Amino acid sequence: MAFWPWGMPTERQSSLINVFCEEIKNAHHENWTLRFPSDIRLNTWLDKIRKGELPPRPGQLVQKVGACERTVSRIFIRETGMSYQNWRQQWRLLKAMEMLCEGLSLSQVAQQLEFVSDSAFIVFFRQYTGTTPTRYLRHSIAEHQDVPHVRVVQQLAL
Repeated sequence: MAFWPWGMPTERQSSLINVFCEEIKNAHHENWTLRFPSDIRLNTWLDKIRKGELPPRPGQLVQKVGACERTVSRIFIRETGMSYQNWRQQWRLLKAMEMLCEGLSLSQVAQQLEFVSDSAFIVFFRQYTGTTPTRYLRHSIAEHQDVPHVRVVQQLAL
């Protein structure tokens, strides 16, 4: 738009702007953020997660935080907009991206994130991103000349 000729008819500009807006509206959105719950009952556990500990399976989390499964479920849905299991999967995906960007091998990432095999990790990664870890990194590097940074957004208590 910045390079359109000055004499371009207004109707044509309007049509092109409409197409541009429609393309943006329909573009695939990748959400690479993760909100952390702020409930005080989870603080000790969340501190460990922030320091690199893996989020446990749902049954193990209940034991770690000393709250019943329904309470933990309500906290995650209310404060993050997703179930604990979905939150945990999103965390694993973002952590995998981070580790791959740092140069760890696919096998190292799969092992550290406790996947049963490399192929299970690849299936997981493809399910959430639509591509394999190797292709994702290759595309990111070719497209942007650098690997995208992963950011985790912590929800602040109001």
